[in-house]
Amino acid sequence: MNILDLLKKLFPFLATAAEKTFDDLEDAAKEAGINGSLFAQIIKENTEAFEVDVENLIKAKLKLSDGQFALLMSVVSDKYGVSVSSLIPYLQAEFKNRTDDILHSSLANEIASLVAIVLSKGKLTWLTLLMGVGEFIYRKYVKGQDVSLRGDPTCPVGYYWDVTTRTCKKDIG
Repeated sequence: MNILDLLKKLFPFLATAAEKTFDDLEDAAKEAGINGSLFAQIIKENTEAFEVDVENLIKAKLKLSDGQFALLMSVVSDKYGVSVSSLIPYLQAEFKNRTDDILHSSLANEIASLVAIVLSKGKLTWLTLLMGVGEFIYRKYVKGQDVSLRGDPTCPVGYYWDVTTRTCKKDIG
């Protein structure tokens, strides 16, 4: 059982409050919340993928510039006490090692919240996200999205695997 389910059982009005709180956010804060959740989900769903492919998928899905991506990687790596270059493998290993659903969810929520706060430039707070808004965002906008790099990345000679579209594309260069 996750926090939103627990809140719904204990305090039915709080689940509605999480949705209303989300609806009242500025569009940029909503997008930051969704992107924070996507960031965590991409890593969680791609624990066996190459680091560079995960990074490229994050940049593409979240529509991040190299500068924005570097800032996120720096903030998140500081939080976990690892170097930027080892952050993705570190988080992949953390998700692999956490076999319990609650531990998986807590790690994903922590990463999603941190990224959302950075992307929102402070318009989202830990308190807002922990009061069920983060779980609401995940369930409504992220859960069920295919963000995995699974599939057959073997392309014919003269083609390359595009992680954004998950298709083989003709190599022009």
